[in-house]
Amino acid sequence: MTSSGGPGDGGPGSGGLGSGGPGSGGPRSGGPDEGGRREELIAAALAGELSPGEAAELDRLRAKDPSVDEELASFGAVLSGLGGVGRWEEPEPSADLRARVAALAGPAPVALRDAPEERGAPKRPARARRIALGVAAAAACVALGAVGGLALQALGDRPSQGGPGTLGAVEPIAFAEDPALDIDAELVAHTWGTETILRGSGFAVGESYEVVLVTATGVRLPSGSFLGSTAELDCAMNAAVLRASVASIEITDESGGAVAVAELPVVES
Repeated sequence: MTSSGGPGDGGPGSGGLGSGGPGSGGPRSGGPDEGGRREELIAAALAGELSPGEAAELDRLRAKDPSVDEELASFGAVLSGLGGVGRWEEPEPSADLRARVAALAGPAPVALRDAPEERGAPKRPARARRIALGVAAAAACVALGAVGGLALQALGDRPSQGGPGTLGAVEPIAFAEDPALDIDAELVAHTWGTETILRGSGFAVGESYEVVLVTATGVRLPSGSFLGSTAELDCAMNAAVLRASVASIEITDESGGAVAVAELPVVES
């Protein structure tokens, strides 16, 4: 059971997070509405909707609570990157594609006059004829989906081109690493954050490693972890921080020491 605490009870009995008043310890402590107000101000800052009074209030909160800057570094630039996302356009199949799909589906059925039936021969039920026509139609749909899917996949396989920070573009990076390691790495900038693609070998078998993205202000943001093995490393990790905010990438071992560091070029605005 935790005690709610008063403005001056900074002792051990003040209990859980945010339960005490100004004297209860950490910068996030305060009345029951302070945490909610804190999140409101951060959300308004992310959306660019702070009034002058709220901006001053947020500045006072940042001075009192350094973790606000960490949250803004992690998520604050995400919304600003959304403006560069292009409008989705549904591709129209070309005339050549339509012709090939029509050929796969076969010629249109032609109505024929019923031929004289032998006496005593059973008639084919109407339900069976409907099933056969349904199977043929399904085959045509499958063919259309296969051809259309391959066309869309071909469009999606073309990577974006551009310098560091270009959305969707693959950015090769170079690590200064331990001599025992061999690392090949790339970054991909997204609207929601930064993707790190790692391939490498030489990591100690069974040891845990962590990939950390470091901002220009020194904020460290974990992106993921992996175990060393005899097999070659091949993985992708993500962090909710825009490429423009990342200054370097580190791979640390279980002791927290960096075994590989990559300094990144500045993203031009």
